Amino acid sequence: MTPRHSPELPQDRERIFNVSPVVVWLMVIITMVHGFLSVLPVEYRDEALWQLALIPAREMAFWGHGAFHGSGIYQLMFSWTPVTSIFLHGNWTHLVVNLVWLLAFGSPMVRVLGPWWFILFYLLCGLAGSMIYMALNIDSTALVIGASGAVSGLMGGVIGMMFWPRLLLGSDIIGGENGWASSPKPSSIVMFVGVWLVINFLFGWAGIGPAGEPAAIAWEAHMGGFLAGFLLIRPFLRRLFLR
Repeated sequence: MTPRHSPELPQDRERIFNVSPVVVWLMVIITMVHGFLSVLPVEYRDEALWQLALIPAREMAFWGHGAFHGSGIYQLMFSWTPVTSIFLHGNWTHLVVNLVWLLAFGSPMVRVLGPWWFILFYLLCGLAGSMIYMALNIDSTALVIGASGAVSGLMGGVIGMMFWPRLLLGSDIIGGENGWASSPKPSSIVMFVGVWLVINFLFGWAGIGPAGEPAAIAWEAHMGGFLAGFLLIRPFLRRLFLR
């Protein structure tokens, strides 16, 4: 295998905002979904959330386990809830926090992966977060919603882009003179990942929300999405930059 030519990375450091259009559109879609649901009558909003949210016990029933049962299109619809749930949010605080993370880590990923590979990566990370949560809470009937697993995957992907290229290419993809920043040592990255995972676990265990309010935090989805992003970025980089 021979390395492909490294992508041309943006050199313009004078622009305050350099957000990829695909990230903007994704933020708009997520916001519109939440805005639309927020203006619905309570009974319709609750029904929509119940239909589209991830409910582990119900999802397991799709595979023939648990107390929920359905058939045909009804059952097939619930098989998509690990993905549809990442476009839903419980309140505006939940939404804004995830949009900030998406804004921070989305554009760097688009610049390296391109828009279509980015969308696939984002959805896979969200799906991985949902599946990890479901695997660890197999009998739960709680409604799980939010893009936290997907945006955590973007963060994991950015961290992975500082870790894997040295092993794959012998050089940095996002570091050096033509990159965005000097790539830290792998040991520093591993330490950062460990601290981030511990913090997520503690916040989830303590039930503290992003604004310090009491909340049920799906920390398993956060950690699952992050680890998926960190691991998935390697085959994505190999696909894009190695022959």
